[in-house]
Amino acid sequence: MSISQTQPVFKNSSKQRTPSPPPTIDIQSVFLQIQTNYQNGLYELALPAAFELLNHEDFTQNKQILIQVGLIVSKIYRQLGCIPHSIQFVQKAFEMIEKGDARLEIAHAYHLIGNIFSLLADYQQAFIYLSKGLEIYHYLNYKPGLADCYALIAEINLPNQDYEQVRFYIQKSLTYSNLDCLKNQQSNALNTLGFVFLQTGQYGNAARKIQQALTLAKEIQSPYEIIRANFYLALLARHQNEVPSALSFAENALRRAQKLKTNPLQRECHLLFKEIYQQQNDFQKAFFHLEQAFQISEQHKNHTTFNQLRAIEINYKIELYSQRNHQLKKEIQQRTKDQAELEYLATTDPLTSLYNRRYFFTLAEHICEQSQKSDKKLCALMMDIDHFKNINDENGHPFGDKVLVAISNMIQKNLRENDILCRFGGEEFCALLPQTEIKQAFQVAERIRANVDSQEFTIDNISFPISISIGVADLIHSPKQSLMGLIGYADQALYKAKRKGRNQVSLFNQIAE
Repeated sequence: MSISQTQPVFKNSSKQRTPSPPPTIDIQSVFLQIQTNYQNGLYELALPAAFELLNHEDFTQNKQILIQVGLIVSKIYRQLGCIPHSIQFVQKAFEMIEKGDARLEIAHAYHLIGNIFSLLADYQQAFIYLSKGLEIYHYLNYKPGLADCYALIAEINLPNQDYEQVRFYIQKSLTYSNLDCLKNQQSNALNTLGFVFLQTGQYGNAARKIQQALTLAKEIQSPYEIIRANFYLALLARHQNEVPSALSFAENALRRAQKLKTNPLQRECHLLFKEIYQQQNDFQKAFFHLEQAFQISEQHKNHTTFNQLRAIEINYKIELYSQRNHQLKKEIQQRTKDQAELEYLATTDPLTSLYNRRYFFTLAEHICEQSQKSDKKLCALMMDIDHFKNINDENGHPFGDKVLVAISNMIQKNLRENDILCRFGGEEFCALLPQTEIKQAFQVAERIRANVDSQEFTIDNISFPISISIGVADLIHSPKQSLMGLIGYADQALYKAKRKGRNQVSLFNQIAE
């Protein structure tokens, strides 16, 4: 079946209507299969099944699934470049939403309209609607929506060249997409991250991220991300003066963009061709592509799609949804506040305000995975206050707590911003030092030890010396180059420092000592 010839109708009353599914159909199972086929890029399977459900007479009572199926069809048409059909279905979805309470579906619709605006390069409107969807996704803790929204917000921020902000949104997206293995969102985020690396001159990192994005996009048959990856690879090749490769990738991207009817990407491809041919002194071809880019821009300005989107905004009073859901907004704000407090409590040691052990391992696993994929420059410090039991026994636990706070503050001052420190348990602290070799880690540990040793601590008008023992290990020499192996070796080095008399730093790796 040719997807582009499929007629996007919610209800077909003609005699040739697609036969309704049998009454015994398991609607939920069919819906889940449609959703799975859509996520895997199997549009030729997702669309017919979606139309069957949408045309089923007994199914129209189940509005929430009906809305979700309609939105999936709209997304498929968007991916195929059939923007008017995509808008028609999101419009129908809003009609259904208007008649009932469907919070997640409202978020999906906001998200989809933001996506369409992004395809039309109206980034300001895209951000407005994506933010609306993001707010509800956060309230509902809907991870696929959060991953997708953050990835798209990162993408539409690229023209601003605020790459720190882009990285922030990418990290948010990858956090949610890695949890749920959402490959399309990961592909989007990796493409954007690759472009950021490209713009900042980190060509090796750019190539790796874009290739990863392309592999994922091909795996799930995501046409839009395949185009982006090819276009970014063309840009990368041009920056590296590899003209034949740049032309090849650009031709691939342009051909796919024309098939998908994505005007902004077509325009960018033509402008890239113009720059390449201009550098080659082939001014005839350069002028041709400049002219093509100009024509696309003019068509884009007069595109009826904008009018269709504005009609949805006016006719269905999208802004009124916010008013109608005034209580929902209050709930969202309160939940956001409560969630922030809960996240703080769940991730932070209440005494020292350092990360707790559980959250430390969550962060550390991610950092370790990144190090395993790159240069494996990662070290761990295990630190223990010497004779802390005596401090508690002689002065009491409240006094000992103040000592722990003072030591944690001193350790933190001697670490970099991207190092992570946690209270590992009792009087033990653990620090993870990314992009650090073992000799450098030893120097950091020795500086911490010396600063603690030279400090005269005064607490509750009592002055006394404190010393600390530290064990150091690196990832590359740890068992299986794993996080647990790294922490275990650092712990063994700490015990070696204790056995040797305390108030010293010991390395697990004897070569560097």
